[in-house]
Amino acid sequence: MLGAASLSLIQVARGSAESYLEDEIMIWDVAAGLAIVEGAGGEFQLSPGRVRHSCSVFASNRLINR
Repeated sequence: MLGAASLSLIQVARGSAESYLEDEIMIWDVAAGLAIVEGAGGEFQLSPGRVRHSCSVFASNRLINR
């Protein structure tokens, strides 16, 4: 972790990290970063968390899945 979900997701988008995984994070903490990952050709999966507006997220730049 780099201290902020958005920074970690940008590392995935640029290929410096292969993936990002976090449980029970608020959607607003990852929404912009996930859009950047997707725009860079990556993919992500969201599943609902236990707390309202929270989610579990996995993002990948697809480099390990090719």
